[in-house]
Amino acid sequence: MTKTITKLPILFALLAIMSAGCHGVRPWNLNINKPTTASIRVDLLGVTPSEKLQWQNNVKPDDYWKPNSPIRNGALERMLTNDFQAGATWEVGTTNAIWDKWFSYHATDLMIMADLPGGPYDNGAFDRRRIFLSLDSNAWKAKNQTLRIIIEDNFIRVLTEQRPHK
Repeated sequence: MTKTITKLPILFALLAIMSAGCHGVRPWNLNINKPTTASIRVDLLGVTPSEKLQWQNNVKPDDYWKPNSPIRNGALERMLTNDFQAGATWEVGTTNAIWDKWFSYHATDLMIMADLPGGPYDNGAFDRRRIFLSLDSNAWKAKNQTLRIIIEDNFIRVLTEQRPHK
């Protein structure tokens, strides 16, 4: 029994080391605002790490936003979409059922794809019409667990400060 008791602090120390830096994903409150007068379509999609690479490197936003796009249509069942009008705000809460769907697919990131009226755009991996936000529980310095995002005519901007990577 004494040997077991003396080994417990070592076991706890190992568990603490293993769990430090391991964060889970979590739902976030999303506050998406569009201050411009243009009407802009915006899609939200939870993606896995491998899907993120696919969406970033192989999906061209021009192809995604074509009418009846098979790329976009293939993701509709896992997507939230909004056709923003002037000055609109879109709120997606942590209790929205879409989070359960995204996490059932093991999503680690949120992709925001916007059909922006400005341009031109590079239509490549770093196109300003598409961004990815980490869903890691420790990724953001967010008040009230809220990520604040603005959709402009030419880009998507995240107002919530991101925590430095460790």
